[in-house]
Amino acid sequence: MWLLLLTATSSDSLLVRTMKPEIEKVFVPPPDYTLNPGDRVLITAYSKEVSIVQYETFVDNNGLLPLEISPLSRPTAVKVKGLTIDSAQKVLLKAYRRFIPSVGYVSLQLIAPSKFYVILRGNFDPSLNGFLQVNGLTRLSDLVWKKGKALPYSAFSRVVVNGDTFNLWRYLKEGDISQNPLLKAYDTVFLDRTDSVVYAVGDFSKGNYWTIEWEPGDRVHDLVLKLQLARRLYTLRRVLINGREANLNTPLHVGDTVSFDFAIPYVLVLGEVVKPGGVEYAPHKTVQDYIIESYGFGERANRWNIRVKHPGSTKLERVSLDYRPGPGDVIIVGTTLLTFRDLVFLGPSIVSTAVLVYTTFFSKR
Repeated sequence: MWLLLLTATSSDSLLVRTMKPEIEKVFVPPPDYTLNPGDRVLITAYSKEVSIVQYETFVDNNGLLPLEISPLSRPTAVKVKGLTIDSAQKVLLKAYRRFIPSVGYVSLQLIAPSKFYVILRGNFDPSLNGFLQVNGLTRLSDLVWKKGKALPYSAFSRVVVNGDTFNLWRYLKEGDISQNPLLKAYDTVFLDRTDSVVYAVGDFSKGNYWTIEWEPGDRVHDLVLKLQLARRLYTLRRVLINGREANLNTPLHVGDTVSFDFAIPYVLVLGEVVKPGGVEYAPHKTVQDYIIESYGFGERANRWNIRVKHPGSTKLERVSLDYRPGPGDVIIVGTTLLTFRDLVFLGPSIVSTAVLVYTTFFSKR
């Protein structure tokens, strides 16, 4: 429901203040995000740091946002398709000042990005039938890596989107965001196939041989980056190329088979748990997960006194059960002074003592 408040200002004799219930969740899009038809947004106009208009709306199919003065007044619409959030806010501010001169700032927040289809061509999973639904926050790398839709022998150095070529390896190794664009509705993505590959195997591949595109000048450390295993470098114990010892600077050639031997990282769980010791690390695991794998809390565990010690640090950080430790962290579960069993056994004694003291010193004779 809308909430209507009448607000008087110095420059405007009467304004209608329109407010909607609080939004539970908004997205913080990257700086290069541009508005798409179907985006759901929250618009708030401020006058002297006080919001006077707030409403939800959608970017329509023509890329327009309605300009709302009150629930019953939408005098115009503003073209925002293809604009960044910052640029759209400036356009909205200029439009608002035509009707409410006292407006000093307009905020535009993304509540939900639009969903749309992109067209897939080339070395993609054929079960997709050439189409995949994504949203306005989906990047090219999300499509081919996170969604796992690319087939082996894919050439990620030359992915074509609507005729433009992008090198995803450059994005991965150098952080060049221009090589990893946000996708738009009905973009055509072509993924070429290559036979210039090396083969990688290790615990990350579960014994399978992964094919990774080879580029001139590639060394073992480049392969580690392409495999997205850089955070595990400190646990790397051994590298073999075609069965021979190698190191991170060893050059690679087409057809090489590279075997990685990583030490499996652990998180140490100590204190009041049933079975203290090391638990295999995984990025998604929380403190609660590690405690469960240690067979749960001990009898005297203080569930509100859980601390984590990071490798190389002497400090203990108090954390909650949903905290995600890193590899090599130590979880310490504290001890409580009294348990329920203590209260059961000590309770009658405490009551008896209290009664004795009362009857001896305070009761009337």
